[in-house]
Amino acid sequence: MQYYGIEQGLAFLTTDKLNGKRHSGSMEETLTNNEKTVLSLYKFESTTNEPIMIENSTNKRAIVCSNISSKTNQKLITDYTKTNGYDIELLR
Repeated sequence: MQYYGIEQGLAFLTTDKLNGKRHSGSMEETLTNNEKTVLSLYKFESTTNEPIMIENSTNKRAIVCSNISSKTNQKLITDYTKTNGYDIELLR
């Protein structure tokens, strides 16, 4: 599974100090210092590449990650994107 940018989300979930809605300081250092943090993972569907939610119940933060190639995202893009004659290319 490819969830691009999930490391940023994990740093947000595990950092002690936030800078707005982002972790404060080095992402790598934050992840290393908090590698034993217990997080809960929830899947919205039982198929591969569907959105997932990760929660840190200790600090009451959660993130939702999604893979652009999931059936859910492809349906949302197809159903709700208006192109006005333009082609949209999804980059992976």
